[in-house]
Amino acid sequence: MIIKKYFSFFMVFILCAFTTAAQNSLASVELRSERGMFSKVFIKANGEHEAILSSSPVHYKKNNGWEEINTNIISSMGIHQNESNVIRSYFPNSISSSDKIKLVVNSTDELFIHSEKKLVTVNTSGDLKVIVDSSNTSIANVINNSINYSGIYKGISDEFTILNGAIKNNVVLNAPPALLTNVSSGYFGFQEIVELPKGWKITTLDKTVNALTSSALLISDSTGRHVLTIPAPMFFDKYGSQSDGANPVEGKYLIEHKNDSWAITTLVPVAWLKDVNTKYPVSIDPTVTLAGVNGGWQSPNNFVDNPGFVFLGVCCANLTHRAWILFNTTSIPDASCITSVEVQVNVATVVAATPELVLINDVTGAAGPYGAINPAAYNDFGNGFYNSFTINGTGIYGYYNLGATANTLLQSQLPVNWFEVAFQLNNEPSTNYKIINGTSSNLRVTYNAPPCILPVELLSFDANCNSGKVNLTWATASQKNNNYFTVERTTDGINYKPVGVITGAGNSSKTNYYAFVDEEPSERTSYYRLKQTDFNGQTEHLNLVAVNCRDVKEFAISPNPGSGIFIIDGAEQNSDVIITDVLGQIVFQTKVAGEKTGSDSYQIDLSNKLNGIYFIQMISMNGITSKKIIVKQ
Repeated sequence: MIIKKYFSFFMVFILCAFTTAAQNSLASVELRSERGMFSKVFIKANGEHEAILSSSPVHYKKNNGWEEINTNIISSMGIHQNESNVIRSYFPNSISSSDKIKLVVNSTDELFIHSEKKLVTVNTSGDLKVIVDSSNTSIANVINNSINYSGIYKGISDEFTILNGAIKNNVVLNAPPALLTNVSSGYFGFQEIVELPKGWKITTLDKTVNALTSSALLISDSTGRHVLTIPAPMFFDKYGSQSDGANPVEGKYLIEHKNDSWAITTLVPVAWLKDVNTKYPVSIDPTVTLAGVNGGWQSPNNFVDNPGFVFLGVCCANLTHRAWILFNTTSIPDASCITSVEVQVNVATVVAATPELVLINDVTGAAGPYGAINPAAYNDFGNGFYNSFTINGTGIYGYYNLGATANTLLQSQLPVNWFEVAFQLNNEPSTNYKIINGTSSNLRVTYNAPPCILPVELLSFDANCNSGKVNLTWATASQKNNNYFTVERTTDGINYKPVGVITGAGNSSKTNYYAFVDEEPSERTSYYRLKQTDFNGQTEHLNLVAVNCRDVKEFAISPNPGSGIFIIDGAEQNSDVIITDVLGQIVFQTKVAGEKTGSDSYQIDLSNKLNGIYFIQMISMNGITSKKIIVKQ
């Protein structure tokens, strides 16, 4: 059996996982100064902004800036830790009655989880009985971003995986528990003790007190602010076989408060564990994820607020499920002009590979989480057609353009900072259910920064090298109250330096042409930004261009496609190599581009990665070059 727990710190920012393939390093640049915990914002060559929104953090706060999350666990002196993340986590070297796992949120608030879990049974009345309360000592085994304590009980392991802004805990049971031989009803599960800071508390989303509940659990700080969420328990068999058609069942929680400690018991029906149709190992999935649950489903007789498992179709002996995913749009300025809204979904599980047409619909009523069966929301999810796509199996689908209606709706909802998308199967009802992972599904929004009616209508902005200098030229179709232009330069996307000022035309309805020469450009790739200032001091950034007056050395990848071992030829010495997946997550990074196999050849090993498309960037003092890699084993 597996208990998965995602602990995630909450702030009101947009999640932004991004597709590297969509970003051309010379045509689109990330505005690093506009980063948030959940957001990356890019400026495109035409001056439009692009924000890609999702549901899990991509940055953590360090020295008053937002840095990329690194999920690897570092081991030193018997302590295993990850500090390059939204939650800092510290794991002991062994499971015991005295060792604890420490989590740090809000930079200073410390939570402790007792490393030893108790095996329990609970009858249908809620009476709990501890059947084993002392585990075996188990030594930690760390691999990259995972830590495993094997043999905590006979045939049971306790595993933790560090994710972006989250910690996933799997308690793995490979066979039906022998302890249940004489038990035929009620629940079996694990109890763990959580120590919270003074004044913090755990409540249920459905307000249940001291009773079995299938509701999400909410963890709030001493001010009442919602910090962590444990979504509603939904369990699966066939752990690790997501495409096989897992068999799901609804579980229960039981919580008990003693001073600043909380006993959280996660339970699964004994009848399901002993059912001949349940295939081991099984997966019990209470997930602690970011507060403000951002996904789930509704049916006429059931609901779940759980972003990890967003159901479509008939499931769990209930009626047809319709899904929803909520995106926080805080990082997009309220007065922006939306020009495009696109959604991308990660299909995590299918009951069978039979194709199903999925309708993407709008949500014009109340936003989730709903906390109960909500007929109005269920009906809302079935109306307002945006687009459709066909699910054939697991994987990434989209981006799908939601059209002008979505642009208008998002525009109107910018002041309330949310945008929700609904999904339903065209073939309702269907037992060929699908599960979307809401925490790795994204929204890509393209917009013009405010004011939408620009004081300057820019026709072009170009940069070219000439004898070691950079010639910048631009043209405007019209100008209104335009005092002057400022040419700004950056090499890191953060710090901009003014390099020149050119007087504007004030008010003009004719085409005007301008030129400026940067006499001392940087030796690295430079990005030039054109800023306009009107007569009352208001400013607007109009466009961004990139130029490199030194030749950037090209490199080659072979074989491509390949089974995982790739050779890079023509790499510059001391260059940085970064490889990302299609969601923009870094899967490989090195300063020396891998193991050297020749005078200018390097070896990259991606044999432990899933089949698919990856993107490699070679970064040197002369600039950035990028290529696509296909892993096909």
